[in-house]
Amino acid sequence: MRELVLIAQDSVRYGADLYGRPKLVPLLQELASVKGIEWIRLMYTYPAFWTPEMLDFYQDEPKMCRYVDMPLQHIADPVLIRMKRATTRQKTVDLLKTFRERMPGVGLRSSFIVGFPGETEAEFVELLQFIEETRFDNATCFLYSDEEGTAAYDLDGKVDADDIQDRYRRLTQLQERISGEINLDLVGSRQTVLVDGADVGGHLTARLERDAPEIDCHVVLEMDDGTPAEEAQLVSIEGSGAQAPPSIVGKFVEVEITDAYPYELGARVAGKIW
Repeated sequence: MRELVLIAQDSVRYGADLYGRPKLVPLLQELASVKGIEWIRLMYTYPAFWTPEMLDFYQDEPKMCRYVDMPLQHIADPVLIRMKRATTRQKTVDLLKTFRERMPGVGLRSSFIVGFPGETEAEFVELLQFIEETRFDNATCFLYSDEEGTAAYDLDGKVDADDIQDRYRRLTQLQERISGEINLDLVGSRQTVLVDGADVGGHLTARLERDAPEIDCHVVLEMDDGTPAEEAQLVSIEGSGAQAPPSIVGKFVEVEITDAYPYELGARVAGKIW
């Protein structure tokens, strides 16, 4: 096992139900000591429950992916109040700033809901402006829909379905542009990727540290001579004079980024494999 992905309803609160307070850091310390695990990726970390201890551990532990998945849902304070989110716009902005100051190059992912009851056009525009300013590497958008038994079901101010669809379109188009611009800046750079396997088209794919499996950007690999990696008979390891077998699934590879799209990168194998 090279990568461990931890997923929970609210990962940073792990242990609060059993011990009366979060115990995630001791768990992560134990996992980081396991030989063979190189990347530990934490999903679903809500902003209200990040602690200084968590920030210190993230910054100092090299096995923790420089990746923060934080489902913000919205940024306008009136909407956050209606959603019963235990945070504010300013606290979220400050936390995101801290991530980038303490972990340069950190990949940021979030998810948002458009059309929540009572969401005004002005509040939605505030959300768009926040996304533009923050420049998440990856973000997912969900359309609000009524579900019986939820607190939101009984709220007034339901947003028209056509408006919800329009807001979804505007947000996803904005994020697609931002992701494309961020990826374009990577062209020509050397990166380390973890090889996942073949996609539906048979191309060998991998991921950067800033990308989670299945939901974020992926990298399509080629060899130095342009041959698709899955067709190569042997892989030359630069600087060593050695060659590796063609199966590099589950291994880390040094690559050079050659092409960029919003949700896909092209790269050639250009360095060591381990």
